Amino acid sequence: MGLLIDSSALVDFAANRTRLPANLPSGEEFYLSIITADELLRSVAWSAGKDRSRRLAFVEAVLDRFPILPIDRATMRMHAEIVSGLERKKQKLGLHQSWIAATCLAHGLQLLSTSVEDFAGIHGLQLWEPENPEA
Repeated sequence: MGLLIDSSALVDFAANRTRLPANLPSGEEFYLSIITADELLRSVAWSAGKDRSRRLAFVEAVLDRFPILPIDRATMRMHAEIVSGLERKKQKLGLHQSWIAATCLAHGLQLLSTSVEDFAGIHGLQLWEPENPEA
């Protein structure tokens, strides 16, 4: 099936605050959304000094490692369905979260995120939450 990695999970992995779930199916492919790539690059743009160099190295390594999925026609259609469905139910979802969810659903992927509560209420979206290594 494959997993889309959210920026929250990547940041927590880098800081050793989380690890992959032990029960994650083996052999899964990992992907990034173009939205996640943008969030990571903006974090570099906002940083300064040694922190900027460290962040840039991390972000470039991530961008080199994982395929980046664009916003294609299937993703746009899914985004419209998600947002209009939530609006009918008077539910709100952040713009970035809605595009990430749409990318997952359009490509048949599951989402790996440390912010699973941000994606609650999206029909059909399968979520994985990384584990806390101290738990």
